[in-house]
Amino acid sequence: MSNLQKTTRLFAFLALVVILVGCSTPTVVVEPTPDIPRIRTESVQTVVAKLTIEAALNPAATSTEAPVFTATAAPTETPTQAPATATLVPTLTLVPTLQPASGGGNPAPTATRRPGPDQAQLTSQTPIDGANYGPGIAFDANWTFKNVGTSTWTKGIYYIRFAKEGTNLATADKYMLAKDVAPGESYTFIADMISPAQGGRYVSYWQLVNNNGGTFYEFYVVIDVQ
Repeated sequence: MSNLQKTTRLFAFLALVVILVGCSTPTVVVEPTPDIPRIRTESVQTVVAKLTIEAALNPAATSTEAPVFTATAAPTETPTQAPATATLVPTLTLVPTLQPASGGGNPAPTATRRPGPDQAQLTSQTPIDGANYGPGIAFDANWTFKNVGTSTWTKGIYYIRFAKEGTNLATADKYMLAKDVAPGESYTFIADMISPAQGGRYVSYWQLVNNNGGTFYEFYVVIDVQ
């Protein structure tokens, strides 16, 4: 076999191999690079279209108005009312008013009458309570009592005496009854008194005493020395 024939056969064999290889090699399809911005745009358009369809099917659920936010006002503090200013009311000390010709017996510090058969009522008094005297002036204190009890006041047994309260303005501590006083009758005791040397108000407390030495009426006299 000549060299020409060998060369021809070699080329023919190579051509056959190329044809066979070309038929058996799979075709590789190269996918194009995805366009990311386009995909995003298409996704947004799809969502918008879906929302538009849902809004058309359910119009009540869709509101075109912007949401309104209501601001809740902070609670207003109520100012604390200042406590009312307390008005101070002075306390008044009640002092018995000494009435002219009152007899002096009613406002006595203790009960003017004591229970029992011996009962008295002071019907008149001189001087009147609150009478004015100069210093060292002599005067008579007169008390007239009515026997309103059931017993007779016995002469020389019943008397009046200084109660050892206040100021003894009299020249003696007691004055005896000069006659019997039956129930319903009256009697006037007379006490010799002298006004003190120093000015001021003076109260002298006295007692009406029975035959047992018991007090059954209390009284007093008040003078002002100027």
